[in-house]
Amino acid sequence: MSSSYPSDWDSRRQSVYKRDGYTCQNCGIQGGPHGSAELHAHHVVPKSRGGTHDRSNLISLCDECHRSVHNKNTNAPTHYQEHEQTIEYSDPDFGELVDVVTDDTEVIVSTAGDLLLETNQRLSDGDLDFQEILDVENELRIAIISTLENVDLLQTASTKGYSPELVHTAENTVDEAEELLTTVMDTLNLVEECIFDLVDQATSCPHCGTTLNSSDKFCGGCGADLGDMVPSCPQCGSEFSEEDDFCRGCGFELSDHQGPTLGSAELKQDWVNRMESNIEELDSAIDQYVISEIKMDIKLRIESELTTNVVWDNCPSCGFPEAALRTLSGIECVVCEGEWKDKGILNREIKMTRGDERGRSMPKSEWEPTGEKRNEEERYKDVLFPTSHFAE
Repeated sequence: MSSSYPSDWDSRRQSVYKRDGYTCQNCGIQGGPHGSAELHAHHVVPKSRGGTHDRSNLISLCDECHRSVHNKNTNAPTHYQEHEQTIEYSDPDFGELVDVVTDDTEVIVSTAGDLLLETNQRLSDGDLDFQEILDVENELRIAIISTLENVDLLQTASTKGYSPELVHTAENTVDEAEELLTTVMDTLNLVEECIFDLVDQATSCPHCGTTLNSSDKFCGGCGADLGDMVPSCPQCGSEFSEEDDFCRGCGFELSDHQGPTLGSAELKQDWVNRMESNIEELDSAIDQYVISEIKMDIKLRIESELTTNVVWDNCPSCGFPEAALRTLSGIECVVCEGEWKDKGILNREIKMTRGDERGRSMPKSEWEPTGEKRNEEERYKDVLFPTSHFAE
């Protein structure tokens, strides 16, 4: 084994196979004690990208899927494909790959957002059955792997037929997508870390941390009587939860349970602080990605529509760069939906017909400083992102 791997690598990967049910997390084929497929522990974030050997960065893949993930000319088989079936990417088209990357990024981020909401709800409810969340996490990791592989393929993709300006704008969008996906991966790792920690707390001795079995009556690490750690009614012996004021078995008025409680778990403040910081980073990464994607869409629209062109460097209503476009029907901003009409050929004034300065008329050149000011104020961010993506 390479010296770059930890000394407990074999036991670590075996624990990953067990966690994943000895099943390839990409195609669903089974290995280990349940099937004949050879399983590998794959690094979700590659070591070359700073990925660690932690369990949270490892997933189970069968031999073929693992080889496919690392082969730039093939795609790993899915649940709906037969093994040995490959998709060739000997000369991928730049535009098609960009579409795949952006579409997949949006699906991944949307799914991750739903996952965060569900996780938060379960944490609030004290629900420790997180298997469904862990399953979705693994699916998201596979999707991120596939998307990052397509990002790498763009380096060799053919840009024939695409203008240098459009290629440059699209590459910026892909860079923001890669940054966003990396932040999503960090978020998934934090969520999984929290889940494993809560489960470990709930199944360990509150005194010394030794892992307990359901049949244990005393802790094998410190000898503590586990029965003393279960809140129970002094009148009838029924167990009660810490928030109960009266026994559910006999109605006896209860006093607070003293001492550590068996099966309890709480969020650690350090994790809460790191998660809050991560959510801020995720918010910012989403903002930057959305802005870059809009810029790409604007550039594509200008190049594909012969009668469409940019009117001002910045929209006079929201300040977004090159967002105010002249079309056959007039002038419109693709971000804030502001609209302007030419008042007439003789006076050469342009009148805002929809927007925050509706009814105002000025020459084209006088609208320009307004756009510059609102660009400096980044007013378009208030239009695009009126609230946090993860506001409670």
